Amino acid sequence: PNPVADYSINDTFQCFGGNQFNFTNNSTISSGTNTYFWRFDLFTANDTSTQVSPTKTYTSDGTFQIRLTAISDKNCRDSLVKQVTVTPEIVNNTITASQTLCSGSVPTALRQTSGVVGGGNGTFTYQWQRSTDSATWVNISGATNVGYTPPAITDTTWFRRIVTSGSCDDTSAPIR
Repeated sequence: PNPVADYSINDTFQCFGGNQFNFTNNSTISSGTNTYFWRFDLFTANDTSTQVSPTKTYTSDGTFQIRLTAISDKNCRDSLVKQVTVTPEIVNNTITASQTLCSGSVPTALRQTSGVVGGGNGTFTYQWQRSTDSATWVNISGATNVGYTPPAITDTTWFRRIVTSGSCDDTSAPIR
């Protein structure tokens, strides 16, 4: 009998930092046994595994073609190719420096300070957060632009910005 190669992937789009693809082998055969051969990048000959359901961490960003070949004990074969994408880390998520204010003063606008945000899939969303203790953070309603102009401040307040792009996110260093 012929094997039928099949597998699933925990997430086909992941950010470079901490990427870990878990491949779950769902291959079948009506009778007999299978062995398996995985190729994690069709363009790299030595990036392989013979585990039933392996895990793979990529060391660079890019799009990779993964082939699972199921081989029966009668040497019959079936293969299935799927694709995963590792997107670059978000870079340049830096915001203006901390400010010293008197109670009731309006801070100057918080903005991007180091070039432009890059990485991810190239499309970015923003969420500004505030905290009065620099430990518990709350999203600021409507503060979803690159920059943010806070209202008058009466207590010590920290701000930070979360940038999301595809499967990647990055949180700026907090400022006060």
